[in-house]
Amino acid sequence: MSSAGSGSMTLIWHSTVNHSLTCVKYIANGSLTSFWHDPWVGGGACLKSLFPRLYAAEVNKQVEFKDRWNIQNGCWVGSWEWRAGLMGRASQDFDDLILLLQNTGFLAEGIDRWKWSWSKDGDFSSKELALRIQDCLGNRRH
Repeated sequence: MSSAGSGSMTLIWHSTVNHSLTCVKYIANGSLTSFWHDPWVGGGACLKSLFPRLYAAEVNKQVEFKDRWNIQNGCWVGSWEWRAGLMGRASQDFDDLILLLQNTGFLAEGIDRWKWSWSKDGDFSSKELALRIQDCLGNRRH
């Protein structure tokens, strides 16, 4: 492909396939999901972006989901390690984080996995991706 064509394909790729909009992390046991870095929050956001004050206060920025939010005796509970006590806005952010966690459904068993939002079963399909690209180019074949 020529260099002129590659710019167009790059633009199409970025406008068609935005990982955070097309792939969602479904959490089961939490052992394969980064608590702060993976986009598991609705809309494809990661907690690092939503709660930067809490992320700055976090001792272990690479912590897995299961090490911060897990099920104990049938209830979901948090386990936190902050560099210092949370005060001011960080304290309010923490309350907001807990509310978000309590209002998000998690499975207690199974394996965390990525699901592709463009398919009904959540599995990636090169055919569906090709159709999306054709839509962007305006020449979809039926």
